[in-house]
Amino acid sequence: MELIVVVFIVAILSTLTFANFRTGERANALIAQTEKIAGLYRQAQAKALSGELIGAIRPDAYGVYIGASQIKLFAENHSSDPHFYCYDSGSDTLVQSIDIPSYLTITPADSTDLSIVYTPSQGYVYRSLTSNVTGTALTTSQDVSIYNNQETILSKIIRLRSTGQIDIIR
Repeated sequence: MELIVVVFIVAILSTLTFANFRTGERANALIAQTEKIAGLYRQAQAKALSGELIGAIRPDAYGVYIGASQIKLFAENHSSDPHFYCYDSGSDTLVQSIDIPSYLTITPADSTDLSIVYTPSQGYVYRSLTSNVTGTALTTSQDVSIYNNQETILSKIIRLRSTGQIDIIR
C-alpha cells in the first residue's frame, strides 16, 4: 500500500514538473521571437542612419513590414515607388524576411498590416497601417503585441517610439 502511495506522489510531481517545463519552453520561444523582431527594427534603423548602400545605391529609407504571415526588412527607393514610407512589394528591395511561427499572433495596435520606416540622417520614423499607402510621421509611439497562441498568458509588446527608441515590455 505504501508503495502505491509513493508511486502516486511521484507521478503527480512528475506531471507538475513536465507542465511547468512546457510553459517555460513556450515563454523562452516567445522571448526569442520578440528579440528577433525587435532586432529587425533595430537593424532597419541602423541601416537608415548609417546610409548603408544596396549595391551602389543608397535607399531613401529602410523599414520593417508586418503582414499576416511574414515580417520583412526592406529598403525603399522613392524614385521607383509611388507610395512613400510604406512597404510596396512591387518596388521596394527585400533585405530579409522571416516567417511568423504558427504558434504566434502578432498584432499592431490598430491594423493588420504595419510598416515602420526609418529615414537617413534625421532619423525620422514613419508608419503606414496598410501596405501601399503613404506613411505618416510617427508622433508618439506604436505598439506591436506578440502572443503565444498555446499559452494565452504569455505575451510581449514591442513599443516603437517617435524618437527611435525600441522597447520590449513585459
